[in-house]
Amino acid sequence: MKKLALSLTICSVVLSSIVPVAAASSISETTLNDYLSKARYPKNVINILDKEQKETIYNNKAEFAFVKSGSELLTDGQEKSLITPQELANFSAQLVGSQISSPSGYAKIILDFNFDWNYMPVFTSKDKFGIAWSDDFTALPETAKYNYKAVNNASGLYAELGNTSDYSDYNIKKGIGWEINLTAGFTRNGTFYPVGRHKGWGQVIIQRPKDKPGTPMTTAAVGNYFHKEIAGNGSLSFGLFDGKPQISISPSISFDKSNDYADVVNWTQ
Repeated sequence: MKKLALSLTICSVVLSSIVPVAAASSISETTLNDYLSKARYPKNVINILDKEQKETIYNNKAEFAFVKSGSELLTDGQEKSLITPQELANFSAQLVGSQISSPSGYAKIILDFNFDWNYMPVFTSKDKFGIAWSDDFTALPETAKYNYKAVNNASGLYAELGNTSDYSDYNIKKGIGWEINLTAGFTRNGTFYPVGRHKGWGQVIIQRPKDKPGTPMTTAAVGNYFHKEIAGNGSLSFGLFDGKPQISISPSISFDKSNDYADVVNWTQ
């Protein structure tokens, strides 16, 4: 884990039916932003969430529950030994929780994990990221999706190499993860553009029965990013440590793990 500059912000959740994202494809981002603002989402969260993430929130009439965001220095290769205390953060991430109101007897939460890595890594291979949670919430795998953009900083052009309803790692009541293949560059109209920035997100809806009506509950969630540095196929594991959700990867020696981006959802059964 690399932790040189860290700034944390904490703002401190169910689904009788899930509306397909395609149903909101014609809705303007202005309309989506207006809805999120009225649903108490902070401006910085609205600015970071991708349009498709906002559509899921809008379609399910969800409301803001929490955000945990931060920044850190994430590098690889020989550069690790060259880091000084004056280095600026180059990796930022946020975990957002949204509560879906539902009369169906289930508590339902949308979890979004976004990352932005302004760096050209030595190793561009298959990285992973994921979200884990507590309290036996069940992931709805048909709602899991992710996105990855490889950005050329000079032009602002990007290659969108992943925008898929899918996942790579899954434990039904503990966590879900995605795999992205980092790219060093792309060609557009015959011109090669080197990539210096990697952005992406993963989203899933989780639910659990309300089996003790009126009982106050606190559910925890965490998001992590894992950068591959040497050969080896990584597999994510999800579990609890001291009652808190955590994500690990095997073989851990092949990957560099980000800080934890974690917070809680307070809800009533």
